[in-house]
Amino acid sequence: MPAQLLDLFLGLALAGLFHFLVQHKRDPAHGCYRRAAAYFLLALWSWRGLSWVSLRHYIPSGEFVSLECAEVLFRTIEVTALGGLVFAFLRPPERKFSGAFLGSGAGLAFSGFGLLGRLWLSYAAALNLRGSFWGLFLTSLSPWILGSAMVLVMMTLLQDDFRPVAWRMIAAVFAVSVVCTAAMDLRLRRTWGYGPQSLSQAAGLSSEPDAAMSLAWLYPRAGKPYAVEMLKARWNGLSIAPDNLRKIFWYLRERDFRSIFTRDGLEALRRGWLFWWEPDPALESASLCCSSQAYPDYRKALALIRAGPLTRERYESLEALAELARTRAEGFEDVTQSQYIFEAFSAAYARFGDEARARAWLYKIDNLWPIYEKKVEASPVENFRRGRVSGSVLSDLAPADSMKVGLFYVAAGTSAAPGTGVLSASASLDSSGRFEFEDLGAGLYYLGLMGPPKRLRGKIINSPGYFSLSERFPVLRLTPIRIRAR
Repeated sequence: MPAQLLDLFLGLALAGLFHFLVQHKRDPAHGCYRRAAAYFLLALWSWRGLSWVSLRHYIPSGEFVSLECAEVLFRTIEVTALGGLVFAFLRPPERKFSGAFLGSGAGLAFSGFGLLGRLWLSYAAALNLRGSFWGLFLTSLSPWILGSAMVLVMMTLLQDDFRPVAWRMIAAVFAVSVVCTAAMDLRLRRTWGYGPQSLSQAAGLSSEPDAAMSLAWLYPRAGKPYAVEMLKARWNGLSIAPDNLRKIFWYLRERDFRSIFTRDGLEALRRGWLFWWEPDPALESASLCCSSQAYPDYRKALALIRAGPLTRERYESLEALAELARTRAEGFEDVTQSQYIFEAFSAAYARFGDEARARAWLYKIDNLWPIYEKKVEASPVENFRRGRVSGSVLSDLAPADSMKVGLFYVAAGTSAAPGTGVLSASASLDSSGRFEFEDLGAGLYYLGLMGPPKRLRGKIINSPGYFSLSERFPVLRLTPIRIRAR
């Protein structure tokens, strides 16, 4: 509604300007009713002309403005015919044919500049996907720029001094606009992969129906020992099946992460691998850093590192992430978020028993705030990393080896509630339904099961709930989890 009101307001304002410009061409004998009719026709013409770049055609989700040949032809004929009708009405009867010719030319110029403006709305949508401020700027100003262009066209056509060269001046301005539009189009296509209408089209993603997976959370929830829910592998209208996630990664990598779809692609990768309980690809995606468009999601990556197995490989990932944070400014534009990231680095190093680096990251908070009364304490340094959890899943419905087990870590200080656990590790069940997780740190954990819906329709027995690992209880062998047919 606000966009429609803006269109109406701008159309009425243009109609008033046009009415002022052409009033000396009107027969002085015209009465008030004829003047009102003239203003109405000018308002209608302005409104239809501005519909080329109406904000109603811009979709904030990032979809591009469509340009169908039939629509372009129809709108051009409509605006051109309306211009001829309006000027024929405003001219005296003996000059209505010259007025119709002049109005048709103005309407054609209106359509030409409107078509270019419509293309620039598509470029604005592409810039928005890149996260550029210019996208929103162009979107907001397009109707005003088109309206200003039309006022100049009308002034040129109606001023006696410019009449001999009016069409040449309009053609020259239009040619410059076409050159600028073509240059912008070429730049976006070559540098940022502009052209495809969506990430799905650009990366060649499969259009197969979304996979539905059942998730069983094996901890108390709503008064029950476990909870089962079904989710579809879809994010923001995009299929995040594993094959599609790989295609997105290779598409971004081939373009060196310079694409108008980089931000959406990275978010799809980060959410997708977490959806499938794949901790290593999820950590890799969260740590990706290749250009100004692709920088790490530090908080998500550090949460995965802290929750996961305390191996040498994970510590090296932490060191690589810390080096990126020291050398690049992206991701640290907000002071509050920077503090959260520094605290997350400190907690991750403390998890690995590195007290010196844990305190070094906390000291960075002092440089963020001139006066900071709250004292931030370092997380307890941990040296325990020998935790092991093993168990098995047995099913009366079908072999349980088609399912996956996820281990989730609940950080100290968070309530044991749905969504608070961070993916620690996952494992596919072997032919006997067994699973095992090693190299775990101390803390509170719970399990989840993932599988096709038909595999989790039965009643789950022996849900382990929350369990702890510590120096005193480093190894936990769970009672076999059974899925019994109802």
